[in-house]
Amino acid sequence: MQEETRGIDLLGLGLQPRLHGDRAAAKAYLDSRQCRKREIRQLAMRFATADSDLREQFAALLARFPDDLPYTTEGQRADERAKDYLRENARRWAELGDIGNYGRIEVEGEPAGIAFRSPTPRTEQEERQVEANAAYFEESGVIGWATRCLQAGTIVGGVSLGDAIRVAKDRDYVGMFDERRDPEHQSPQTVVSAVAAAALLSEDLSTSDREWAWMVMARVEVMQEPADAWPGSRIPWHPASHLVAALAGDRRAVIPRADSVARLLRLTLHPLEEDVAQKAFAALLADPEPHVKWVTGRLAVALSILPRPYWRLDGAEPDSSAARERAVSEAIDGLSVPALPWPELPVPWKKEARPRRYAGDWDEEQWADPDPYFDAAAAGKLLPMFPVESWCRCSAHMPLLQEGLNRLVAWTAAKLLPDWEAAPGDDTAHRAATFLIEWNHGLGSLLSRTAPFLEVGVVRKLLNPFAVDNEDSFSVLAEFVEDAVVRHVIDAPTVPNGTLTLLEYCTDRVLRHPAFRRGGYRAGELYGWSLPKVVRALLFVPLDEKAPGSVRFANGDWSELSIAMPVVSKVVTELGWSRDVMDWFLQLCERADTAYPIEPFADQVLPVVASANDRWSGTTIPARIAATVQRLADANFPIDAALARRLLVILDALVELGDRRSVALERSPTFREIREA
Repeated sequence: MQEETRGIDLLGLGLQPRLHGDRAAAKAYLDSRQCRKREIRQLAMRFATADSDLREQFAALLARFPDDLPYTTEGQRADERAKDYLRENARRWAELGDIGNYGRIEVEGEPAGIAFRSPTPRTEQEERQVEANAAYFEESGVIGWATRCLQAGTIVGGVSLGDAIRVAKDRDYVGMFDERRDPEHQSPQTVVSAVAAAALLSEDLSTSDREWAWMVMARVEVMQEPADAWPGSRIPWHPASHLVAALAGDRRAVIPRADSVARLLRLTLHPLEEDVAQKAFAALLADPEPHVKWVTGRLAVALSILPRPYWRLDGAEPDSSAARERAVSEAIDGLSVPALPWPELPVPWKKEARPRRYAGDWDEEQWADPDPYFDAAAAGKLLPMFPVESWCRCSAHMPLLQEGLNRLVAWTAAKLLPDWEAAPGDDTAHRAATFLIEWNHGLGSLLSRTAPFLEVGVVRKLLNPFAVDNEDSFSVLAEFVEDAVVRHVIDAPTVPNGTLTLLEYCTDRVLRHPAFRRGGYRAGELYGWSLPKVVRALLFVPLDEKAPGSVRFANGDWSELSIAMPVVSKVVTELGWSRDVMDWFLQLCERADTAYPIEPFADQVLPVVASANDRWSGTTIPARIAATVQRLADANFPIDAALARRLLVILDALVELGDRRSVALERSPTFREIREA
């Protein structure tokens, strides 16, 4: 019937073959061939109209299709519905072989063609299906056009605005937006809401059409969700997401409507969290007015302070709707009030007696979340949207932001490292940390984005609580380092003042990590998630070699590598004996190729190779160091005698480790004439 589906990663795990170079080009060529785009029915039409002796035999074979149905299971032979379906298809296919069913068609300005015309009239059911298909394709085209308009923020080509409005109005009816429909029946809802939202982007929209579009948006705003709707459902075509886009577009207008911000604030309470509530937050946090952004940031924190969930036999959960609605009302009132501080956070831990799950008595007192508590997992989804750069540039918001960061840091540190001593076997704090993974990442990135606007001492004070020997809290520092390296060094046109000082501070913390205590258990092995991440970042290899958005240290441009040398030298000279650290350092050298400065390389590697002992045995590290020495020596030939002696000491140490390449390299013209001083 058709080519089987290829190249689709159904599970999203990246398990499809990943080809490169000539093999990728060959696969692309094979996939682009016409035989991959045709069905056998198309080839049958060509064969039936070809001038060939086989045409009559071909037609006779197709004519026998209804008498020899293609059963795939024995059960189909006794199933009348299945037999009718197969027989109808076979009858349709048999008609393809009769040349009498083909005719010439003329199109003005085009070459004449041949078209197939079935001699059998369509049944009533087929007519309905044809009409449904035509309506579906028309709706899909209009939805696609409206989606492109909303993404571009302006009217785009492909469908005229008048035609789109006509299609939408033809499908609009009273009660359409009373409740969201199931996926198979939602297309008209999506057409009407998407076109109405896109139409509002046009400055030339007539008054009647504009009134109709805003009336549609008002109906979408009060639309109810089905009783069985799940808050985590992903519905990108949801009409309420079009409402968010329309209100966000109105906020960019010369004279926006007075109630657009309030309506967006109310949409943050929408039951559909991913595709409506978070889109409303994103629109508000990107609003042109700084005060609206600040009020939204306060609301994000306030909505994360919720009644604590608790277990009950009837399965009931505490109702947080009243508290959430109150927070939104306060945010709307705050639009007319000067900048206010972020809400106070509940204490991270509270000691109380908790009921047993399967008994009626009470356990002894234990540490648990307070009531209400701060839901950091929910707030962590919004932290990346916070426009901290805009707040930092505002004199009214900057001190309030710094105060808010102090609160968030203090709460996180107390949550991850409580000041109470846990009983033996009590992992309450560690179990709580598993719910803070996304929050820790967001907080580390938030501190990195804010760092260029704060004094170095202030940032170090914010980072101090996480510079401890604890994997959970260390994740905040790791995210800070990686974000700072990528955002402020690799991607930034100009490296902000204090960035390298902060990276050196983080380097000093990494040097004290228990994994690098020589003689310790599994010394030098980088375990966990945070430690490898921070070491890779400090060696400036946190991304792939090709990074289109990078300003430096990628895409073949390593001219400013000297910026990174103080941090890289400290990491390599102190920790290079670890095979993981040396492996990542050599990745940096190999990516930089001949642009890596040869003198710093000698100073970095020389103290390490002498103490490597057998830690590198069974690895390619000695051979890779020798290859780097040869590459840099050839690129900088002739080299200074003193530098050549230091490189020879490195090669001698590699020979002791059993690297044969180093023996040959010592006898090369670069080092042959070098004598001991």
